Amino acid sequence: MEKIKILHYPTEQEPFVVVDKPSGLPSAPLSYDDGNNVVHLISRQFPAVLRVNGRKEIEKGLFHRLDTKTSGLLLLCTTQKFYDHLLEMQNQGLFEKAYTAFCNVQNTNDVLQGFPLKPFEQISFGKEFCVTSFFRKFGENGSAVRPVTICSGKAALRKMGKSKEYSTFITMEKCCEKIVSKCRIHQGFRHQVRCHLSWCGFPVEGDFLYNVNAKEGDSFSFFATSLDFPLENGQKFHIEKEI
Repeated sequence: MEKIKILHYPTEQEPFVVVDKPSGLPSAPLSYDDGNNVVHLISRQFPAVLRVNGRKEIEKGLFHRLDTKTSGLLLLCTTQKFYDHLLEMQNQGLFEKAYTAFCNVQNTNDVLQGFPLKPFEQISFGKEFCVTSFFRKFGENGSAVRPVTICSGKAALRKMGKSKEYSTFITMEKCCEKIVSKCRIHQGFRHQVRCHLSWCGFPVEGDFLYNVNAKEGDSFSFFATSLDFPLENGQKFHIEKEI
């Protein structure tokens, strides 16, 4: 537990744990004897998370996942009733996750393979815009993803399978000679935000999957920074962390 900071402890009205996951620690186990992950470590203090049936049986009360390299807010439910409530809120578009990223500017000649044409010719800083696409697996063993649109080629459209459209709401700002991206999503696909940022021409610093200019020694600058959703009594829950 020394690896994880607990930001919210479960109560009767709020039966869930919110932790600040460090970079390098997996969210969920890969096998039932895997002890190096958030689910296992949190269950030692809050065994109720093991009595929740999640999307995958092995994930128990873990409501959403973060990539291993991503640090930030992660939520685990301690009752099945609340897990099911959050699932319904997510289906209604009422469960919001937000991320902050430090981004590079992608040069014209540094575009990664497999991306469709950029969704925008030019982006206005300080104004929120929305990026929407389907997704398909890409690369060796499907280690990455690529956006797919109705204008993509036939091969890409076939490879997206049963993927649905996913939207990322993005605000770009310039701060102290850095480009800071604030992103919101209501339903997520694997690597969605990182891929959408790269597609727009602003890949995350230190992201070797989606930033062709990432180099050894770069910090992976992508953080899960807030959660917003309605509780069962209708009140709004909000938690946010600074980076």
